[in-house]
Amino acid sequence: MERIKFSPPLYKQRYYFVIDLIMKSQPKKVVDLGCADCSLLRKMKFQQCVEELVGIDINQQVIRENMYLLSPLPCDYLNPRIRPLIIKLYQGSIIEKDPCVKNFDMASCIEVIEHLELSMLEAFSNVVFGYMTPHTIVISTPNADFNRLLLGLTGFRDRDHKFEWTKTEFQNWALDICVRYEYSVTFAGVGSGPAGTEDVGFCTQIAIFTRMPARNDRWPNSNADCDDIHSYKLLHEVKYPSYCDKNIFENALINEMTYWTEKIKKHFLNSTEQGDTKNNVQQDQESNEDVSWCSRSMEKHCVNWSVCKSADGYLEVQKHGDTIHIPLDQLFTILEVKKICSSVVRLKEALLEIEQFEIAGDNLVVCICDNEK
Repeated sequence: MERIKFSPPLYKQRYYFVIDLIMKSQPKKVVDLGCADCSLLRKMKFQQCVEELVGIDINQQVIRENMYLLSPLPCDYLNPRIRPLIIKLYQGSIIEKDPCVKNFDMASCIEVIEHLELSMLEAFSNVVFGYMTPHTIVISTPNADFNRLLLGLTGFRDRDHKFEWTKTEFQNWALDICVRYEYSVTFAGVGSGPAGTEDVGFCTQIAIFTRMPARNDRWPNSNADCDDIHSYKLLHEVKYPSYCDKNIFENALINEMTYWTEKIKKHFLNSTEQGDTKNNVQQDQESNEDVSWCSRSMEKHCVNWSVCKSADGYLEVQKHGDTIHIPLDQLFTILEVKKICSSVVRLKEALLEIEQFEIAGDNLVVCICDNEK
């Protein structure tokens, strides 16, 4: 019998499975039980739907050795998140209750339960399904049926494993959990065996639990007395830069608005200096310029909006003396502006609060005086 090689490696397949589940369910708050070296958390943080990420592990040393890998990188400050993200790491046992793990949308527990004594599973179930009560819980564990396909393996896959369940044992445990705590469950797995061994199942078996809607009203404050007990120790907390931060939001908007208004102003001045905006279109095209101007009337001009790499058509501006008026709804078609502001209304509100910008009606007013002359 040849040694089975998993591609990608089995641990990566488990991580990909959890990430796919996050992408489908779009949870805002996720807790990873038994986070160890934070490898899965480092992948979770890239999911834009997640706003709070918590990792818990009993081993304080392994958390401290890896926690700074979750800190923001320089690129995170150059390209802030649209939504906020807070990451917290706690030292604690997953069989003990702490209010910091309540009210989460999703919990992951990947290759952890087999490290618990069988006598601890009752406490684990009560904490996760009875106290934490996340909407979705994904739990993975080795499939003992698959062990006979692993060349050279005798006993358990890891010397720290206290047990390894067959498919039937794992599914019976999961179904019992559903009856007791009002969850539903679906079974899956990663790591397929060679052809002809499909009856064995996956190398890693996975259960995805979903809280039943009817449960919400029947378990209102069943563990309220435990909310004053704090058994976890906070080891690390980091806040990622996002547009929800007022300073980051305003600086990003100022930079974006300044860039585009100066670009439009420059081309408008070039056009008016030559005295023939129509001819300037041809000159721009011949010189591969990305902005072209054309005249529609004595007081109206338009710029090819393809320069913004976000919309087709033209940006129409109106000239009023030494100023031009740029419609906010057309500025909002710029991808970066749309990323910073959630709507045209939000864009207008923000610009009204920034002194260096002038708003008239639904237009941004830009002075086109040539200050160098």
